[in-house]
Amino acid sequence: MSEKSRYTPKDIEQNYYKFWEAQGFFEIDGNSKIQKEGKSFSIMMPPPNVTGRLHIGHGLTFTLQDIIVRYKRMDGFKTLWQPGVDHAGIATQNVVEKQLLQEGKTKEEIGREEFLKLCFQQKENSQDAITSQLRYLGVSPAWSRERFTMDDGLANAVKKAFKKMYDDGYIVQGNYMINWCTHDGALSDIEVEYEDHAGKLYHLKYPLSDGSGEVIVATTRPETYFGDTAVMVHPDDERYKDIVGKKVKLPLTGREIEIITDEHVDMEFGTGVVKVTPAHDPNDYEVGKRHD
Repeated sequence: MSEKSRYTPKDIEQNYYKFWEAQGFFEIDGNSKIQKEGKSFSIMMPPPNVTGRLHIGHGLTFTLQDIIVRYKRMDGFKTLWQPGVDHAGIATQNVVEKQLLQEGKTKEEIGREEFLKLCFQQKENSQDAITSQLRYLGVSPAWSRERFTMDDGLANAVKKAFKKMYDDGYIVQGNYMINWCTHDGALSDIEVEYEDHAGKLYHLKYPLSDGSGEVIVATTRPETYFGDTAVMVHPDDERYKDIVGKKVKLPLTGREIEIITDEHVDMEFGTGVVKVTPAHDPNDYEVGKRHD
């Protein structure tokens, strides 16, 4: 096979892609000659984070979306595949902080304004790399509509939707458990990753306030003992039916807490008696709300 007859993707594919894009084939009316009245189809591209470049998972999902979009486009649908990238919040901030640490600097040393400039520079660099990768992949979103999730239009739409949901009573203010990082502050649940560890089960004696005996609580978190607000057993556990409603006295503090029933308890785990510490565990917090 001669060099001239060998297929060279970078020479062929990009030329065709540039032609498709220049002709507007990826836009809403790119197939106007075959569009059928009343038939519309749209997909919102799950916006990649501006923390770096695309990986093989993106390649798979964007290829699947592209197949669907191209099929609909050929079938006469007025088609929109909306592209964009996401700010990624703390994840992008951490990327920039790591870059600063390599230079022996911290965000506190350079100040808020300079740090924000670096974050937006990271956004620009990452977005350029991502859109370039998508073009090389050959996917067909409406590039004229490319957005960033912190663009003014999108930010205003989020604020408007939030206010409407608040006015309609779907958003309420109250006291809730949050994930707190000493470095980043409050974190959403989606930004927290849990790891499984082989822990140790501790058995603590809780004497009944009336002096009739004691219950033994099995826990992996004895250090949260001082935050206990109740002790719970399963409502179907026959072993403890006679003590439900009674109170136990916490050793060392002398504080009394009630024995309650809740289906959250696993009768087969430990002793079947569980301490309730709403300030230290999401499950206990939900139990606490149910019995408040």
